[in-house]
Order: sequence, then structure tokens, then C-alpha cells
Amino acid sequence: VVLPVISVITRVEMDHTGYLGETIKEIARNKAGIIKPAGDVVVGNVAGEALQVIKEECRKTGARLWEATAHVKVSVSGAMGLGGQLVSIETPGLELEDAFFSLPGAYQLENLGTAMMVISLLKAKGWKINDEAIREALAALRWPGRLEVVCDRPLVVIDAAHNPDGTRALAVSLQELLPGLTRVLVCGILDDKEARPMLKNLAASTRLCIITRPVGERSQNWREKAVLARQFFPRVVEEENIDRALERAVRECLTHEYILVAGSFYVLDLARQYFSCC
Repeated sequence: VVLPVISVITRVEMDHTGYLGETIKEIARNKAGIIKPAGDVVVGNVAGEALQVIKEECRKTGARLWEATAHVKVSVSGAMGLGGQLVSIETPGLELEDAFFSLPGAYQLENLGTAMMVISLLKAKGWKINDEAIREALAALRWPGRLEVVCDRPLVVIDAAHNPDGTRALAVSLQELLPGLTRVLVCGILDDKEARPMLKNLAASTRLCIITRPVGERSQNWREKAVLARQFFPRVVEEENIDRALERAVRECLTHEYILVAGSFYVLDLARQYFSCC
């Protein structure tokens, strides 16, 4: 049995329902399985019934619960762009000003806050982690498939958002990072995902939606996503082959637009290969 120094639960959302559960409560209960007796537990942006489930498990096991949102303040202190952002961080026993954080997007600030809560606890436990090491780590971070730029001309951004919460966060971040720009969306969604809200979240600022088929057997009903997409997008086309979908996106992308590839990891790898010589 692994005995972690700290257990961390970032978010509880409707994803991987086939084995985590069909409700938020069930998913929270499964995720709470990492909580160990008398241990420390850090949670990110978790609220409502999910947080209650985790609190109950902490009571049963005698674990100490730390809510990052209550103990950590992360704010943008400088320019924000696809290359990263300047942030200031306040945690118990640790303050950093104007640190360069290489991951773009507002939702990454939430992840950063959770990570900084963990670092704060580790320092309290005697771990030697100096401020310069934290700054270097924040600047060197890379997260493939999260607001990843794979081409500059045209600008192509790929993101692995594959559930409603993910696409909602993606849309908000793109609005902040690329305000006023319209886009061509290449989207492939697996059959077991909540396609309708995912597509709805990405509709704003999208001029053209190209529905494609992710690799694998879990995409037999890929054309149904095009039917759903037509409820939200001004123009929708279907291209089963991912390379052809990307080729069409490049051909149709107008000046001052960008291409967004999203919906599934099973599309991103091929997109990265396609633009490898960009």
C-alpha cells in the first residue's frame, strides 16, 4: 500500500463515468479513495456535494483537509499570452511576486494554486524548497495538449479538452488570450463523451466547425456530432480523415483567424504530427 506524503484531488467533474461513477457524488467517493488515515489532503476547486463527500472521508480517516482556494492566492501580475503569464502567489509561509508561469490560461492558475498549497505543506514538513527553485520550475513547465501552439502561420492551437468543464475553461481562456479573433475549429469527440455541451461551449467565436473522426473504435458515431454541432455553429462540415480535416482548416482559415483543434487526445497526436514541419 502506497502511503503518500500528501494526497491531492484537483477537481471532481463528470468524466470517465464508465469506471468512476455516473454522478458527481460517486466520482467524488471514488477519488476520495486516495485519502489515507491521518494524512494530509489537498483539494483544488472542489465544492458542493463533492466536497462534502471528501470531508466525510477525512472525518472517517482522521485526515487533515486543506482547501487550496481558502489558503492560496494566485493573481496575474503581468502580461498574459499563449507563451505564459506573470503571477504573484501568496500561501502560508511563502510569497512570490512577478514569477513567470509558462502555462497560459486562467484555469492553469487554479492548478497552480493547488500545487502551491502542496509545496507550502511540504515546506512545513521540513522539505527544503527554496523560492528560486520554485521560480525555475514555474518557468520551465510544459503541458503538451493544453493550449499548445503547434504552428505560427496560421496560428494553430491544440487542446485536449474532452469534457464540458474542459471546453468551458478552454473557451474562457481563448477569449482572454486571443480577444476579438474568430477561429476555425477542428473537433473530434469520442462516443462516450458529453458532446452537446462540449460543442456548445466552443461555439462562440467559431466561424467554421469541422467535425472529424478520432482514431479508434469509440468513434463509430462521429457523424452524430455534426448533427449536434449544427445547433450551435454558423457553418459545419464533416471530414472523416483527420489529415484532410486539418488540410481543410488551413485552406479555409482567413487572415487574422486561428485554428483550434480540440475534443480528444485521439485527434491531437495526429494534429501535432501534421504540423510538425510548420
